[in-house]
Amino acid sequence: MLKLTPGQIMDTCASCHARRVDLTGDFKPGDAFLDHFDLATVDHGDDFYPDGQIRDEDYEYSAFYGSKMREAGVTCVDCHPRALHMPRQDGNEICLRCHAGGFMKAPIIRPEEHSHRLAGGKGDNCIDCHMPVTKYMQRHARHDHGFTIPDPLLTQKVGIPNACNRCHADKDSAWSLTAVGKWYGPKMERPTRQRTEWIALARQGDVTARGPLLAMLNDEVNSYWQTVAIGLSDQWIGDATVSEAVARCLTNRDPLVRANAVRDLEPLVETIGSPMAGRIRPLLADPSRNVRISAAWALRAELDTNSPAGRELLHYFDFNADQPAGQLQAGALYFSRNVMPSTLEHFQKAVVWDAQSAPIRHQFAIVLSAANRNQEAIEQLEAACRLAPQEGEYVYALGLAWNEAGNSAKSIEALERAVRLDPRNNRAWYNLGLARNGAGQMDAALEALNRAETLEPTSPRIPYARATILAKAGRSREARSAAQLALTLDPNFVEAAQLLQALPSGNN
Repeated sequence: MLKLTPGQIMDTCASCHARRVDLTGDFKPGDAFLDHFDLATVDHGDDFYPDGQIRDEDYEYSAFYGSKMREAGVTCVDCHPRALHMPRQDGNEICLRCHAGGFMKAPIIRPEEHSHRLAGGKGDNCIDCHMPVTKYMQRHARHDHGFTIPDPLLTQKVGIPNACNRCHADKDSAWSLTAVGKWYGPKMERPTRQRTEWIALARQGDVTARGPLLAMLNDEVNSYWQTVAIGLSDQWIGDATVSEAVARCLTNRDPLVRANAVRDLEPLVETIGSPMAGRIRPLLADPSRNVRISAAWALRAELDTNSPAGRELLHYFDFNADQPAGQLQAGALYFSRNVMPSTLEHFQKAVVWDAQSAPIRHQFAIVLSAANRNQEAIEQLEAACRLAPQEGEYVYALGLAWNEAGNSAKSIEALERAVRLDPRNNRAWYNLGLARNGAGQMDAALEALNRAETLEPTSPRIPYARATILAKAGRSREARSAAQLALTLDPNFVEAAQLLQALPSGNN
């Protein structure tokens, strides 16, 4: 009989009890979870609430991975007997095995004092508040395994459900907030509350969340939340401070962190000799297959597909070849190697297999545009916009495609719609400014560029674009100021330096 360690048992449980991507199709009990799967975590989507609570059908493992319980060393078998899904003990007994002083890392809890409920009454059970239930498919009641602390303030601020109002549905969050404030006072001002607020801001693209996310990479002790910070930092990965902070995570002790750091840095691996490619290359021999596959994918343009990591990547593709996403990935591999016939074949098959997928059509449009088939790219983007009319990113891409096709009116129309759908898309504002300027709408162009600059104040290209427009209009003083700002942000910005030198001095 196979004897497994508690950690191996937890990985075996997770093979079913996790929202994940299957990398191999051949997991066996006792194998490492991250050798065969990629775990879903809190990210830009809405599968999870910003505090880590399950929202969509997320099962148990992701929430548990982010919990203080797992970080302290608790595993599935500490609460569940092997081969059974039921808890070892009823009521609070199972929690008090540790929280009555039986485990040195666990704070001592006296249930009646803590819950302010009578023993045995509703709300007295630890799990009522710290493992709230979400019902899936109208029949499957599932406990959240994140062991989160109910916080009505976060309900008010970012719309996260709290266990108080899940039970007291006749009351509002203000009532619950008053109660927890009276009972727990300053204890509610905890780091996890701040973390949740930062994550909610990052999901909205708010640049003020960037600094706190980078602080999480250094200060957060739970590797799950380091992974979350990495994933949400991808929108600023072009910033050198962000990319360097993420790159330092390539040597993190947790393969989940390392794999996600590689994925975040992938856009910076532009050429075979790029510095970031050199930092990722050693991870082709990482102990974890998840990390090796992530590194192989990031380095796909140069990858030796006969190498161990190359063969693992191809095995992953083969396993997913019967799915549209698998065809998409195979096409992307050929695309990175500039093998356009095979690229188009795989992307076309992915679209045929899932004609209702807006993301696949969006990706196909990028490939068609690279193949100079602009009209077909526009058709795919228009289809994506019909399928997902509220997705500003697709409308933004459509605006760029119309610009490539030389239709400035349609480009401006699409870009204006993109910023209405997502007012925080600095790239859309920037390109709208350029498009408006090309159409002779100088004041409107400067307005759009100012919006872009407010959203992305560290980008030198935006003030440089303003400087060129102002210089052409003869507004030399304002142009000098904008060009100087671009140079301050990037002292090596040659074009900005040349423009500044060419501008006349004076008060114009």
